[in-house]
Amino acid sequence: MKGLPDYEVIVPAYNTRETIEDAIESIQRQTHQPVRIIVVDDGSTDDTADLARKFPRVELIQQENSGSGAATNAGLLRVTAELVAFLDADDVWLPCKAENQIRYLMEKPTVAGTFTGARVFHGTSLDPQFVRDVELWTRTTLLMRGPVAKQMGMMETNMPGGVGEFVDWASRGRDLGFVFEMQPEIMAWRRIRQGSQTYAMDETKRRGYLLAARRALLRRRTGKPE
Repeated sequence: MKGLPDYEVIVPAYNTRETIEDAIESIQRQTHQPVRIIVVDDGSTDDTADLARKFPRVELIQQENSGSGAATNAGLLRVTAELVAFLDADDVWLPCKAENQIRYLMEKPTVAGTFTGARVFHGTSLDPQFVRDVELWTRTTLLMRGPVAKQMGMMETNMPGGVGEFVDWASRGRDLGFVFEMQPEIMAWRRIRQGSQTYAMDETKRRGYLLAARRALLRRRTGKPE
């Protein structure tokens, strides 16, 4: 869209053959289109990669299974646009999401990025079973300034249970002094799918989130953002 800055989207994906097309199609239905969609196939054993590569403007990266943090890092290393957004491959965006967030950032130059509200659902995007609406402080709703993402560095890749890496990274950004704000309007749908990384919370995953919280407290106590 004329007058709006360019953005790219990073989509980490692992064995998401049932949802990856929904995710990419939702990006390509945006009222302001990205210049590139970077899909990082994190060692899938299904045909996630084949399904992703058929779409225009998709750059496919394939790597050994290393977790969503490592997959996101691989995408971040490729980003060159002024803005970057993220979408987990189980989820979908509503058509005005990127445009609304970009206009918000244009009006507020001191804000590094925004998250949005989301509708949690089960099933398919064609026949969704809605659960609840939430303010979603996760990868799926974040759109931010590219240079800020670079300054925040890479995500941790050894969190217990393979979770907590995004919480840790976002907390690091705040500790560096960057401002992130919530746009509470519903701009995405968050899919709850059996087999997804956050579907069921077990003790190992719980430790991942607790470690992210401890790292944040340590940064604040020591004044060292890492």
